[in-house]
Amino acid sequence: MSLPYFTVAIGTAETELRARLDFEPTLYDDERFPETKTMVLGLDDGNVVVELWRGSVHGVIYQTPQPTPEETLAQRDALMSLYSDGHTWNHILDNGFGDTWHRSDGAMICLHSRVMDYKTFRTTEVQAAARKYRESTTSR
Repeated sequence: MSLPYFTVAIGTAETELRARLDFEPTLYDDERFPETKTMVLGLDDGNVVVELWRGSVHGVIYQTPQPTPEETLAQRDALMSLYSDGHTWNHILDNGFGDTWHRSDGAMICLHSRVMDYKTFRTTEVQAAARKYRESTTSR
């Protein structure tokens, strides 16, 4: 397995996540969905970007590029296993730049940008809430 040395579980409380850190993370407001905050953790093997909503983690982006295609796929597969919660992942899209999967229980999505070697895991709950917010603000 090729997991980044620092992983974040979906559902982790923000206070619990902060307690694991030995530094003060950078925190940003997300203009596209003001209910969320984005925490950027600059780590030795790259960045881990955490999306916080309602006080807990609802999304994680691993910006931890690997040196070879084999290691990239190994890390992606290890992360998908970590976030599977016993469910399978259904591959739904390859757009030439990356791939999209939905978890079989419908609770999460996974995006893998092959161009940037970023791996994103996000709850469908926050994704739906963000979409609803954008639709409500663009219809005015």
